[in-house]
Amino acid sequence: MSSDQNKKHKEIKEYLWKTWVESERYGDFIVELTDHDIDGAKEIAVRRFENNRNSNTKNPRLSKQAQPVDYSRDILGACGELAAIKWLKDNGYEADYSKFINVDNKGGQTDDFDTDIVFKGETFSVEIKTTEKPINSKLIYPLHKGKRSKQPDIFLLVCQVDKSRHVIKGFTTSDKILSQIDDKLPTKAYSIHEKNLSHNLDEVIENIQSKKEEN
Repeated sequence: MSSDQNKKHKEIKEYLWKTWVESERYGDFIVELTDHDIDGAKEIAVRRFENNRNSNTKNPRLSKQAQPVDYSRDILGACGELAAIKWLKDNGYEADYSKFINVDNKGGQTDDFDTDIVFKGETFSVEIKTTEKPINSKLIYPLHKGKRSKQPDIFLLVCQVDKSRHVIKGFTTSDKILSQIDDKLPTKAYSIHEKNLSHNLDEVIENIQSKKEEN
């Protein structure tokens, strides 16, 4: 991206952030991380990367990583996860930090999703995805992860304006994301457009509970 394009992109993000902060739709979904939060997320990201690279996970991005190491994608994800967990806790959900802090083989076969929340005494697992794309973004889930027997109850999409500023774009369920394979992506994966995400987490959870009762 050229310097002019990068400047324009930042201007668009700044405009959208101001719009989101004041909007009825996104005003309640704004999250700002402190410098201390960001430093902690960066530390988690680096430790995850190094642990994954030293593990036996067959991840091409890690095994073929050239020097110098680029942690940016891992930091993006860690900041997004922390922002989402803070939002969940601030909005009355008993969100768990323990899986965020655990850096052992994050993203490998032992991945146990990003956090758990408790709603009316019942526990639900949450997978958090982060994007830097401010509009027309998609929640993307790799095909190989969709083949695992264990899937998260809830998916949550975070948009990062910068490392401190985030907005929760919405929520969905495993059933919905796993029913939509997107072959228009650079690498085919499951995806759902942000416009098709719910902005009512309680409603998403209640739908999950209803399906469990039906089964």
